[in-house]
Amino acid sequence: MNEKKVFSYVNFAVRAGNVVYGIDNLKTTKHIVYCVLLCNTASPNMQKMVTNYCKQQNIPCYTVVDSTIDGYLHTKNCKLIGITNKDLSQQIIYLNSLEE
Repeated sequence: MNEKKVFSYVNFAVRAGNVVYGIDNLKTTKHIVYCVLLCNTASPNMQKMVTNYCKQQNIPCYTVVDSTIDGYLHTKNCKLIGITNKDLSQQIIYLNSLEE
């Protein structure tokens, strides 16, 4: 995954207010989540919980490998974000499909 391009789309989503932070907010949000990004530094229990939830809800989930989410977003201890903008999510999914 070309993470530099992906995080440029994530920054657009953050500026537009189309991001859900954390697993608890992901489960309780009333917005449709189209794509989930999970940090590779998340605990194995959280990774398992997120992947199971995403499979149940049929949401694409991608793991950020080269860097951390909180490093890009300049936040503390952010391991998971969900994108609620359909167009930006489609671009992230498209960029990830190019790498596979």
